[in-house]
Amino acid sequence: MLSAALTAAADDAQKVKLTTSRAAGETMTIVVNATRAGVTVDWGDGTPVSYVPERFGGLQEITGTLAGSTVTIESAKGLNTLVAEDCDLTAADFSAAPLMRSIYLQHNQLTSFSVSNLAVLRDLNLADNAITSLTLSTTKQPLIETLDLSGNAFTTTSFAYATTNLRYLNLADNQYKTLTISKAADLDALIVSGNQLSALGLPGNISLLDARDNNVAKITMPPAGMVKMQQCLLDDNELATLDLSASAALNTLTIARNGATSVVLPAKAKLQVYDCSENALSFGSLPTKAYAPTVYFAYAPQAELDITNCGLHAGSWGSNYLPWLLMNPDYANRQKAEYVLDLTPHKDGSATNSVVMNFYAIVDGQPQLLKKASATDKEQDYSNVSGKVTMLKEFADVYIEMTDPAYPDLVITTNHFASINAAQEGIEAVVTDAASDNTAFDLQGRRVEAVREGLYIMGGKKVIVK
Repeated sequence: MLSAALTAAADDAQKVKLTTSRAAGETMTIVVNATRAGVTVDWGDGTPVSYVPERFGGLQEITGTLAGSTVTIESAKGLNTLVAEDCDLTAADFSAAPLMRSIYLQHNQLTSFSVSNLAVLRDLNLADNAITSLTLSTTKQPLIETLDLSGNAFTTTSFAYATTNLRYLNLADNQYKTLTISKAADLDALIVSGNQLSALGLPGNISLLDARDNNVAKITMPPAGMVKMQQCLLDDNELATLDLSASAALNTLTIARNGATSVVLPAKAKLQVYDCSENALSFGSLPTKAYAPTVYFAYAPQAELDITNCGLHAGSWGSNYLPWLLMNPDYANRQKAEYVLDLTPHKDGSATNSVVMNFYAIVDGQPQLLKKASATDKEQDYSNVSGKVTMLKEFADVYIEMTDPAYPDLVITTNHFASINAAQEGIEAVVTDAASDNTAFDLQGRRVEAVREGLYIMGGKKVIVK
């Protein structure tokens, strides 16, 4: 029995060796968990100094004067936590400390670190070192809950450690291009800012996502959406769309400088912070007035709004090579599909039909405000019926400015287009079958091999292909 007791005691003994670049005579501070047995620390001269805490169960801070470059920490029993932050460490050896649960070595000079024997490790912080590689195994280290590897120099560009125990993962400011964490089903916080990720596949329980300053063009979410998401930071990526409609708990969203054309917020968003500036959004992607963010809201400027897919014909009309819309020859035809520019997706902002649309034509090089027609004044320039627009006159260059009284700092300008009069321009046919046998030329006289929607010259006539 005595032999068994001695073996158990030996198994509980822990030894850690830390190498520092600090000179002898300087001080160094470490923190360990406070145990009844306490620890001994050899500050580099071969003489262990005993440190027994006054109280047990918390943390014990220990400061000593260096006598050499290698510091040895030993405990007969119970040592499971070590904090050696900002100690100028160049090496850390835990090979004789297999029972360590929490290791915090951030802000040092480590170039390598081994966890090969740390089977019960829960918390590992190696942030802001110069580590080039780290081998983590889901079978050998299955219990890690918090992992911070930010600000290192990893040569690998893929990261694939994920277990159901992982709760916090920080990989910021590295060079990762791919990330595989689908098995981290209970991950609460994911921080991957400052990498080279082009896509993100997310598990469903994340409440904090920080993926700023990447190349992310696609985020794959669980079918139910990110229902627990509270903070979502996506500035400086390449997202075209973002759907957070299922994230009812969302309070912070930043998606500035993405080029996004659509952001879908929860129906009754209770945002405190929202920055969607420097994208290509219309007012429909902004929260309604009743749900405006309470702390910080940045929504301007926005890039030119491309309305080509709202009914414009992609083409190269006139000297400016603009997309175009057939002029409506009769006010009575203002609902006729072939003349309609459908801007209904952009008519609502802070309220239904709250967006004011002002139409301008470039005349003699200057913008000229156009006039809206009505049932009592049908001879004006355009009609607008709840976002369905027709142009009643011919203009070589038209654009629209959109405003909403709830967003005084934002004027959204559309791309330019032409309103063309089919009769005056000599357009003699509308062809619905693009596969015409006639040889087709564009308006610059170049032969077109594949005819798509647009305006062409066929058989010496101007023809619209629809």
